Amino acid sequence: MDKYIIDKSLGLDTLAERIVVRQKDSNKTYLLSKMELMDMATTVVAYQEYLPLMKLSCENVALYFDIFTSVEHKISATFINLVSEYFPMGNLDIYLQKLRNKKSPLNNQLVDMWFAQILDGLMFLWNQNIIHRNLKPDCIYLRGENNEENCSLIIGDMIPSSVAYDLRMRTRLPRRALSYTAPEILESGQYTKQSDIYSLGCVLLDMITCDTLTDEETLQLRICARHDASTLSETLENLQNVHETIPALIGQMVVLNPEERLKEE
Repeated sequence: MDKYIIDKSLGLDTLAERIVVRQKDSNKTYLLSKMELMDMATTVVAYQEYLPLMKLSCENVALYFDIFTSVEHKISATFINLVSEYFPMGNLDIYLQKLRNKKSPLNNQLVDMWFAQILDGLMFLWNQNIIHRNLKPDCIYLRGENNEENCSLIIGDMIPSSVAYDLRMRTRLPRRALSYTAPEILESGQYTKQSDIYSLGCVLLDMITCDTLTDEETLQLRICARHDASTLSETLENLQNVHETIPALIGQMVVLNPEERLKEE
């Protein structure tokens, strides 16, 4: 932490405490994500698992620059700290909430372009043998200036298995965050490309229902889809006139059985 100056705290979210920092030598601005884990053993493993992120270079994946561990002895807490690209325009969740409050749709051309960018980022990660494990709108960032519709989407906040299965991390996730997680994971299943695909389908569902469903309604729809496909199928059928192809894709992604989901090919 000696290399950085704290500019401002963005608060604590479901994954980490977020802090905007500047590097002392370069004066460049970054985002510091400070994650509390169960113990030092887990933190050491997480450090090793996060190291490959430092080498990633893809237009649609967030850039990572530094990683270090820290301990706060007064509260007996251990942390993994990630220094990554900072996105002043915020994330997809914030923008979708803004549209939802106005009951405004997301432009179909933008849906297509942003879907392609998210998928490109995921395909890159999969080719590096990295599963995202945490794909949801607040982990997808807007890179650009002035206007959200002129921004590109960048996926970030990937988590390795040590963090995904960390008891402290799992028990503090609210139901909204969990609703993007593939059902097999909550039944002690393994994270795979197919679990990422399920999460992507849930994100797409959010993107095409900004003007028709409230945030609570989309949450209930994601929860219902984990147990009964009929409600989701009915909703997707009604959305066929909204977008020509995306509802059908969602129907192939948000599927209970991972073997029956849309494949990456």
